[in-house]
Amino acid sequence: MTTFPDRVRDTSCSRTLFSSRWLFPLTLIILFPHSPSITTAAPDPVLINLGGPRKVLAKITLADGEYRVDVRMLAVQAFDKATNDKVNRDKARLLALQALIRHLSGKNEAEATLSGVRIVSTGQDKQFFTLTLALPKDKFSLVEPSNPAVEPSGNKPGHGGERLKWKSELFTKKDDLLRTIDFLAMQFLNDIALAEKADKEFDDRIAETEERAAIAFKALRNEVASEILLLSIEKEELVDKAKDAERQVTARLMQAVEQEEKKQHKHEGIPR
Repeated sequence: MTTFPDRVRDTSCSRTLFSSRWLFPLTLIILFPHSPSITTAAPDPVLINLGGPRKVLAKITLADGEYRVDVRMLAVQAFDKATNDKVNRDKARLLALQALIRHLSGKNEAEATLSGVRIVSTGQDKQFFTLTLALPKDKFSLVEPSNPAVEPSGNKPGHGGERLKWKSELFTKKDDLLRTIDFLAMQFLNDIALAEKADKEFDDRIAETEERAAIAFKALRNEVASEILLLSIEKEELVDKAKDAERQVTARLMQAVEQEEKKQHKHEGIPR
């Protein structure tokens, strides 16, 4: 905590302010206000306790024109290691940015546009997943809330600028599982796209993605069914959304296989 000295009662001190030992440094500050030798201390880190089902804790630091956010959350552990790692990374990234929006807005509901986000590090210590990200201060702007019917593109890291929403009411078990469904679908759709670019490994990658997706969505439905914090109507909504996401992934898998077969037939000169 910053402390201040007691008020000086000896009026003779007013004469020393302009004595020779004070006048020279004061003149330097007036003449060279931006001198590199005159530095301003960086603000102290700010701790943000978002709580929620993931028990999210974030530390925000501003230094050298860049925000740095360290976030810790209860890790997702319902899937295989590769799937868990990717879902945890995406989820922690979103939570870190939401913590930054909450801190800079000081509100329970706010939105921001941002770009230039980079992941500095990730890790896991037993049940907690940790992530550190950084982004330039001048690439972050609070904006007026959008139409509630329009979902900000908070699920698209790495695709240019982003518009993200922070709302305290969304920190529920239901919202956490909805985000998990979104991140699962994104992950497997991205894996399919990568498989299409790897011609020689296409069959193996597609088969692996299909198997992992089936196992992951089944595990997710089981988690929903066993969750005691959800109402029956919430469970039904989540199961329906998970089924829709799985159907989307399956349809994309079939499309990729069909396109690969056409490519092979064309290469071999076999008419269809």
